[in-house]
Amino acid sequence: MVKHKTAQELMAKRNPLARTPIAPLDIYDRLPEPLEKPEKKQEPATTTSETKSIQVKSPETPLHKNTGDRVRPYSTYLYQSQVKGIKLRAIDREIDDKDVVQEAIDEYFKNHPL
Repeated sequence: MVKHKTAQELMAKRNPLARTPIAPLDIYDRLPEPLEKPEKKQEPATTTSETKSIQVKSPETPLHKNTGDRVRPYSTYLYQSQVKGIKLRAIDREIDDKDVVQEAIDEYFKNHPL
């Protein structure tokens, strides 16, 4: 048969003074330096004829920022495939997904005036 502990025994086990203290961790300590520093790989020098032109994509200025209109949150329901498409286009163009949606809405209003 299993002997059940009394309430006094259970309370004695929970006594905070009887527990072993835990040493606090200083979160502001710097991390130790890694033992091995990674070596930088030297790439072979390329001539000007071998260099490829790199195009840096800059985010386009949306139309609503030029008018002084303030931005306010708005939410709606979209199909899952549409959300995925928005996110993929945002990653491809290196802009936020809200900017992709804003450009689409600006284009729609431009093509369909009231």
